[in-house]
Amino acid sequence: MVASFTEIEKKLLKGQKSGIAKKHGCSSKYVELIINGERKINFPLAKKIHNDLKLLVELLSPKSE
Repeated sequence: MVASFTEIEKKLLKGQKSGIAKKHGCSSKYVELIINGERKINFPLAKKIHNDLKLLVELLSPKSE
């Protein structure tokens, strides 16, 4: 399984990758690979990062009324 974020979601997440990387003790490049769907989500660390990214998208996305 790989992440499937839209281009808009990817732009939202780009500014957050260093914070997520610090939280999980990995490189921002690793987080970027997950955001771009270039890294499989098959290890516990990747799953935790992906879950945090999904939460961030939910929080940062503008809500339509």
